[in-house]
Amino acid sequence: MQGGCVCENCSYLRVGTGNIELAGLFAPKPLGMSAANDWTVEIEKKGLPELKELYRTLGAEDRVAAKCWPQFGHNYNQVSREMMYAWFNKHLLDRPGDVHEEPFRPIPPKELTVFDAGHPRPNDELDAKHLREKMTEEAEKQIKGLEPKDAKTLGEYRHVAGPALRAMIGEELPKPGALEVRMGPKEVKLLDGVTMHLAALGRKGEGDMVPFAGVFKGEPKAGAVIWVHPDGKANLFEKGQLNPLAKALVDKGYAVVSLDTFLTGELKGPLPKYEAADQSKKKEAVWDGTPPYPVNKSFAGFTYGYNRPVFANRVHDILTAVLFARDMLHAKAIHLVGWEGAGPWVAAARALCGDAVARTAVDLNQFRFETIKDVADENLLPGAVNYGGVAAFLALCAPGEVFAHNHAGTSSGHLSKAAYDAAGAMDALKRRPEKAKPEDIVAWLTR
Repeated sequence: MQGGCVCENCSYLRVGTGNIELAGLFAPKPLGMSAANDWTVEIEKKGLPELKELYRTLGAEDRVAAKCWPQFGHNYNQVSREMMYAWFNKHLLDRPGDVHEEPFRPIPPKELTVFDAGHPRPNDELDAKHLREKMTEEAEKQIKGLEPKDAKTLGEYRHVAGPALRAMIGEELPKPGALEVRMGPKEVKLLDGVTMHLAALGRKGEGDMVPFAGVFKGEPKAGAVIWVHPDGKANLFEKGQLNPLAKALVDKGYAVVSLDTFLTGELKGPLPKYEAADQSKKKEAVWDGTPPYPVNKSFAGFTYGYNRPVFANRVHDILTAVLFARDMLHAKAIHLVGWEGAGPWVAAARALCGDAVARTAVDLNQFRFETIKDVADENLLPGAVNYGGVAAFLALCAPGEVFAHNHAGTSSGHLSKAAYDAAGAMDALKRRPEKAKPEDIVAWLTR
């Protein structure tokens, strides 16, 4: 059930799960639940039967109970409290039977006050605004203190920032066997002896279906380049012809694998046009488009408490592409390239790939999480600012080979350089403040 208050919700708290499943972790210990006319109102019909079934399998069906009083709004009133007294009486004191509250005289508020003449308010008290500022300052000090200086402190940094990134994205690179082919592959012969395979891939046990396109010529003995662009796999083509840069990679013996990450390409707009060697196979598909990702404007935790952010879903799809190149193509080497706005997604994905990826080129697009003002922004990733943002992604890539360009204004240099220096791999990190020429990126990837 969706809790209705910010006090019981935060981003990532229930992604892939829910309150009833969390409650089930308590089995077979005694579990009593009271409900009212709020988001818990259906507990007796939705939740309790499933918990009863779970407890029954453990021989403890009598240890779980729930009661709803729909005549009352959200509260913890007398009937709820008396249920609690009886439940504790039975399971803690072994004294079955109802317990009723006796009339009592409330304590005057003045006697409950924390601060009085003998106990004055502290001189350093802060209001809500200044408390947030103080907490931010302390958090930044903690992150600054984790900055790597040598191999030992690099390990400590990874111990903190690594799990944080896995929590924000909701996963790490899965082990072999996680990939499934949902549709295809469909083969299309392009010009100049190039073959294109179209397919849809996903993960076992998940409902995802990611459209892919792979182009290659003969046996791609050099490896695979995973090509990620905000326009999706349509970016592989220009004016009906294979993108010259993709063509250059194909000619060098690489398979170029591109995908429509979450809400991009085929999942948002028209399908790509391409020039087929057999014109009878040339088709133009139509897609009505996808509405913007809905986010609760009053409190983002209501949405991201249960759902991955768009950013995290896109990283998930990029990791699926890495799985494909590793487990199905058995690529000799896997390189990642993130064009334009896709660069930060690719940087985050690379940080989760370990040694599965050889080289990565990312356009940081002068992006900083700190500049996001709207909870519905497609690049919002709750927690990213707290753990260092894009700079942290790059730091977690060390000692892997990374070319980060168009990074002016991102403040990503100090931390990433410190991590690579601590890893003894300064030469593996290439940085360029301005946007690099596409041909330079391809030359770096394939050198």
